[in-house]
This record gives sequence, C-alpha cells and structure tokens, in this order.
Amino acid sequence: MWRIPQANEILLRRWDDEWVVYHVDSGSTYLLNALGGCVLQALRNGQVGIEDLSGQVASCLPADEPADRLQESIQESLRQFMRLHLVEACA
Repeated sequence: MWRIPQANEILLRRWDDEWVVYHVDSGSTYLLNALGGCVLQALRNGQVGIEDLSGQVASCLPADEPADRLQESIQESLRQFMRLHLVEACA
C-alpha cells in the first residue's frame, strides 16, 4: 500500500500531458510526465495498493500512452517519489 504522507502537503496542476507538483514543506517544485502525475493524483484519495493503483493510472493516462510494463513504471515512479518524500509505503 502507498499513500501521500499528508494530502495537503502537495499541490498538483495538470496542463495537457504534463503535471507540476509543489511540495509545500520543502518548497520544491517538480515537473512530471503523465504517468507520474496520474500516480500522485490517484494517491491523493488515500492509500492504494499497487493493483488498484495500476487500474487508476491506466484510466488516467492518454490513449496513446504505452500500457506495457505499466506496473514496473509505476513502481519506479513510487521509488523516485519516496526519495523526494512525496509518498510513503504503509502497512
């Protein structure tokens, strides 16, 4: 299971296939691709397991986004977000 530590710590904005996330606590801003933005958007509603997260992200991605190896790409995004303190694993 994964979650955003405190939902009000990040602000998300989307423009076409690009997302911008602002991490309030650190003051850092990040530019994300469609996959990364969809992952964070799905986690804003609470903790989510990787299976459910894959389904939510797949429905959020543009139709021309490749779907093969989606879970692997999501897991890599989650690892990167953990290093940035944007998400955390939970029991």
